[in-house]
Amino acid sequence: MLSFLHFTIINLNPKQTPNPTDKTTMALITLTTLTTLAILLPLTLLAHRILYNLHFHPLSKFPGPWYLSVSSLPLAITSLLKIEPYYLLRITRKYSVLDHPIRIAPTVLLFPKPSTLGDIYWAAGNNTRG
Repeated sequence: MLSFLHFTIINLNPKQTPNPTDKTTMALITLTTLTTLAILLPLTLLAHRILYNLHFHPLSKFPGPWYLSVSSLPLAITSLLKIEPYYLLRITRKYSVLDHPIRIAPTVLLFPKPSTLGDIYWAAGNNTRG
């Protein structure tokens, strides 16, 4: 029995005992293990990132499409296609609730009301000079 991922060599022929030093069997199991890890590790990391961005990120409480909250790729594609202003206007009309910010990327908020710029940039508490 190999300890990594708990693979067990099953002997189908009861008269023959498995040889734990057989290099062919160990190489096949190692290759199988590496292939499995090469497939599962990126999928696990991607699932972790999706779940984190949707449910545990500090900006997860803001409304917006789930696919924009997960990745910046859809917004980058709309920018490359030169339809970003129309796309953001459509999202603003769909998700705008009482002029609250809309999440358009994992770390980006869209403020649909221009008067919020004064609250963000010109508030006395935000402009402290040390």
